[in-house]
Amino acid sequence: MNLFCQVFLVLTVVFAPLYSGLSHAQASHPLTQWQMSPAPQMAPEAMWIGPDGVPHQLSEYRGNVVLLNVWATWCQPCLAEMPTLDKLQRRYEQAGLRIIPVALDSSGFAKMDLFYRQARIRHLPLAADPSGRLLGPLVADSKSIPTTYVIDRQGKLIGSVVGAEDWFSDNVKKLVEMLLRQEVLTPQEQQTMEQAPLILDVRP
Repeated sequence: MNLFCQVFLVLTVVFAPLYSGLSHAQASHPLTQWQMSPAPQMAPEAMWIGPDGVPHQLSEYRGNVVLLNVWATWCQPCLAEMPTLDKLQRRYEQAGLRIIPVALDSSGFAKMDLFYRQARIRHLPLAADPSGRLLGPLVADSKSIPTTYVIDRQGKLIGSVVGAEDWFSDNVKKLVEMLLRQEVLTPQEQQTMEQAPLILDVRP
């Protein structure tokens, strides 16, 4: 069984208990949706700026598995999941995982930096899209935060996660490890994916 079939298997079989790690108060929705593409396409270019004002773009990270997390300091579910993103980045940084939390705050980096220090976030970069336009078509259909986009080593968007998650759960780590071991999808496996459900609702 190849990579993307394994991803679908993980999502449809073992992710049901994943959401139980966060309480209702921490969640932006009564459920969290894992939305996986049956035929991953190249992710649209997205941009953001760092604390030094230098712009960065998604294509710079080609060759890594990327989790692009859209959040804000005024979003409580976003703050709740951030420490688990930090732990995930620490665990898999050397293996090629890059987690990029892009804040929608328009008030500058001071508040973001304060939260990072208070929450002891040490392994994630500071990044922002204060205008809400730099991220571009990648987030055009997003209607809530946090939303996290999952992008493979080839730069293909394999799915997105709407709502807060426990990003350091065993099931998430299993998914990340499969993505880090990326293989080429065969036509037969592609056909299997096209027949699979597109959305899994992960309920508490």
